[in-house]
Amino acid sequence: MADLLVAYSVFASVPRPRSLHGSPLRDVDKILHDITSAPLQRLTHDQLGLFASSAITTVGEPEDYRHFLPRILELAVLGRPDMGFEAGVIAGKLEMAGWRSWPHEEREAIEVVFRAAFRRAIEMDTDEEREASEWLLGLCRLGLDPSPSLAAWRASPTVNAALQLAVFVDETKVKDGLVADGTWRDVDEATRRTVATWALSQETWAQLLAVVDVASREGPASGEGQWLIELAVAKLP
Repeated sequence: MADLLVAYSVFASVPRPRSLHGSPLRDVDKILHDITSAPLQRLTHDQLGLFASSAITTVGEPEDYRHFLPRILELAVLGRPDMGFEAGVIAGKLEMAGWRSWPHEEREAIEVVFRAAFRRAIEMDTDEEREASEWLLGLCRLGLDPSPSLAAWRASPTVNAALQLAVFVDETKVKDGLVADGTWRDVDEATRRTVATWALSQETWAQLLAVVDVASREGPASGEGQWLIELAVAKLP
């Protein structure tokens, strides 16, 4: 993805840490060894995972996270959905790191990656355990306007986009007109209301029903496409 290459370029001047501060409950020396044992773009999930999940809270400083951010984003987009590589977790780390005070080109690169990752996720097979809702959560946690991404989701005519939407509707908890899932607690109320209204709208009903007849044969290999739509439709007002 071209946007990931841009992220590597934009953050290239951020130095690799030579030491790490961390909680005594963490094996900081091992973490440092793991994250410096290969060039940035060749670090694996296993080498970077513990740092990615514990960065800033119990290991390292914001500047350390900035250095590894491009690779964390790349693994989040293209790799396994492991702990520390979830979009919502990355967004939380960025909040703690004060990313809104970073240079414009860095902030722009982050937004471009998140939006591109979301667009990619809505077209993914639901059998792959990748949910578009995770990247939507990340966008919202960063304080980015979800409207362009929601519009892209609505405009997609594909079965996968509809099934990703079905999963979101089925799993999302809405209370008092707001998305009420615990993972959304750090998203502002206005955004949670916007997303809930969008998800439970008549347009969602129409998007799901438009593919119901082909969901079984063109959906995931598990054959659960039509079932996913039925679950979601049952929860729509």
